[in-house]
Amino acid sequence: MDEQQRDGWFGWHDQASVTADQAKQFIANTEIGCAVWFDEKAPDGVGGIMIIKGFLQIARQVAADSDAVAAINSIPCSCYEQAVAVRNTFGDGERGYQLMESLTKGGSC
Repeated sequence: MDEQQRDGWFGWHDQASVTADQAKQFIANTEIGCAVWFDEKAPDGVGGIMIIKGFLQIARQVAADSDAVAAINSIPCSCYEQAVAVRNTFGDGERGYQLMESLTKGGSC
């Protein structure tokens, strides 16, 4: 992914300019939030995507077999470890992740 594509995809969310306060506000104002980090070696330039907020909402929609539409926003991170830190600090935290893992493996909370 070149610089122009990246700027077009993220707009003001350039990872170098996102502060902790901006991340906190951004995540607080979205129903479902994802972290995205780059990998220049990946064909599309994306290293990974992680849900950081909205696990319970997603689980409820899946359980209800709902066609409901929710806005999903993303925030850029420099790497996987930063995405985990953002999730645990401002998002649903480790418990939300464990909930989703449990549901996707057929378990219960």
